[in-house]
Amino acid sequence: MNLTDLFQDIIPIVAIISVIFSTVLYINSRQRKSRDEARETRAELSYLRERIERQMYELNNKLYSDSSRWQEVNHLLLNKNDNEQLKASTKPFSYNFFENLGVNIEKINIQKDLVFFLTPFHTDYKEEFMYIEKICYDLGLKCSRGDEDFVKGNVLKYILEKILSSRIVIANLNGRNPNVYYELGIAHAVGKPVILISDTKSFESIPFDLQSNKLILYKNHQDLWKSLTNALAQSLIESDK
Repeated sequence: MNLTDLFQDIIPIVAIISVIFSTVLYINSRQRKSRDEARETRAELSYLRERIERQMYELNNKLYSDSSRWQEVNHLLLNKNDNEQLKASTKPFSYNFFENLGVNIEKINIQKDLVFFLTPFHTDYKEEFMYIEKICYDLGLKCSRGDEDFVKGNVLKYILEKILSSRIVIANLNGRNPNVYYELGIAHAVGKPVILISDTKSFESIPFDLQSNKLILYKNHQDLWKSLTNALAQSLIESDK
């Protein structure tokens, strides 16, 4: 076989290999592009969600900027004696609320070192949580919040179990998040020791019926460190009585 014949035999093979290689490169390129587009889409959705949540917090602060606005918005609850639908029930207290959510009260064990932090699930409050987590750690306590773990199913059930099993609950009132207030009401109802925190800029927006409770106001992290450390130590002493 001469050299010319050899080249004629090799050229088709090389052509086929080139086509296969080009096809593989094209497929890989498309896959990378799809992954990049998916990441960009997730990033855009995450940014949009955070922007909408931030706008909601700002609107809440404006809407509830003083007690008169709070009363105007919540007049049905405040005037419940005049509302037939909100008359007090004559039924005794029961655990139906928890049972309907699948929470087994009898299997709840209080963890003596657990502090549960009620806070908005938003990146604006991540640094605040990390700071409070450090304060708790220095007191031999473990601080947890509702979005730390991936929860498959009912998130409220998970949070209720955390509230019930915690020794102390800390509630972040900054942002006037409705979920925080809802969970705070449950914590109060089940008799958990609760510590409320708020920066001084948000004090005027706090509902007036919470301003008289155990509330820590802070200007900076140094203020929060001192006040929260004292409040946690006091709560630990009271819970041991």
